[in-house]
Amino acid sequence: MNKKVFILKLIIDNLIVSIAMTLTASIISTVWDIYTIICIPFTFVLSFLVSYFVPVGKIINWFGGLFKIKENTFLCNVIGNLFTNIFFTTLASFSCKLLIFKDFNIAFSVFIDTFIIMYLVSYLVYMGISYLSNFFLRKHL
Repeated sequence: MNKKVFILKLIIDNLIVSIAMTLTASIISTVWDIYTIICIPFTFVLSFLVSYFVPVGKIINWFGGLFKIKENTFLCNVIGNLFTNIFFTTLASFSCKLLIFKDFNIAFSVFIDTFIIMYLVSYLVYMGISYLSNFFLRKHL
């Protein structure tokens, strides 16, 4: 995948996941305010930068390899993303909680209370959008 396509894929994937996570957090909290709008670009920028600079594909293949799964396969992506999503969900969700609550103890408590649902949303949305964006980009670019 060339650099232009790679960046476009990161933009699509991270933007969709950021929107899904932010909307999920607002649904859980039943609060719809300016932070709902602020957290979308905030989490997008965080996740985009991490995705761009951290060799996530290598980490996914490494984790899949722990289970003797062949690299760069569907199963390796499914299993490997279970691991990498822990980091991405923690980064995005906890950062937004700190941005909103500004008190570490409150932010941490809310983060812990909502982690499982945020993890599931992040993982499922990412897995879906990742394969859709791969299909779209390979077909149209």
